[in-house]
Amino acid sequence: MKLAFKQFYVYVRTAVVLFVAAAIALVLFKNRHHQVAFWFFGLIDETKPINVVILVWFTAGTTLLVARIATLTVRLWKDWRSLREIKVQTEKTKLQKLREADLQVRERLVEEKLKSMEKQEGLDRPGSPDRGP
Repeated sequence: MKLAFKQFYVYVRTAVVLFVAAAIALVLFKNRHHQVAFWFFGLIDETKPINVVILVWFTAGTTLLVARIATLTVRLWKDWRSLREIKVQTEKTKLQKLREADLQVRERLVEEKLKSMEKQEGLDRPGSPDRGP
């Protein structure tokens, strides 16, 4: 059943893509003889008309290029943020390990002090197991 839904979804998507491609082709075909003159920041001669199809193709190409650049920029932004988070996490882990090592050293020193104090107290008490009978 799941395969049937997936297959139907693929067929619908294919039909939509073909329909859009046919619509674009029809628009380009019907406008192939039309000319247009336009202003583009003074970069082109606005008195000389160009074919509308060429204008549509350049517009489509520019749109795809800008979309790709935007996608790459967003991905790069996410990568930088991820790098920053990894760096912060690494620093936290490093600091935590240093604190753990420091804590272990302190615990060992405290245990040694307690043992030495117990030995001293044991030696000072009469009848302690350390002194013998």
